[in-house]
Amino acid sequence: FQVEAEEDIKSETSGILQELLLALAKGGRESYSGIIDYNLVEQDVQALKQAEGPSTEGTWVLIFTQRNPEHLVRVFDQYQRCTGHELEKTVHHIFHGDAQKALLSLVSVIRNTPLYFADKLHQALQNLKPNYQVLMRILISRSETDLLSIRAEFKKKFGKSLYSSLQEAVKGDCRSALLALCRAEDL
Repeated sequence: FQVEAEEDIKSETSGILQELLLALAKGGRESYSGIIDYNLVEQDVQALKQAEGPSTEGTWVLIFTQRNPEHLVRVFDQYQRCTGHELEKTVHHIFHGDAQKALLSLVSVIRNTPLYFADKLHQALQNLKPNYQVLMRILISRSETDLLSIRAEFKKKFGKSLYSSLQEAVKGDCRSALLALCRAEDL
């Protein structure tokens, strides 16, 4: 499976997006030991500040795919303190197209995974016909990990529960399955 995924990535992408996806597929991210190395945080911030050209894209890939999420949150916060703007602004400035979308998605997931999925669920419910594939994929994949946190973020951001949003938007055979996955109304 790993070889097929890598071959698909190589045939369907190029440039920084290809590098990023291949590095993520290899799964070489360091694990969190419970200790933050603030010297490494500062080194990463300085490296990202200096990496603003096409020949420095590898720096972004290395940091975004090798560092653990707890470390990266510190990098994002320190980057903002040093530059006066969020890292996302720099990503918008330097990268374009799918590479930009991928990096922005990574930042969003790392900053707040439940909020990221709450946003994706909300987007899937906004069309005249809800995107059942996205709804099912998220609700099934997150049901045993952080669905409760996703539901809380959804209610906090959008002012209504995920359960009631599903009740209003979803019709047909999928409705009862999606509501069962969601589990309950958040009061």
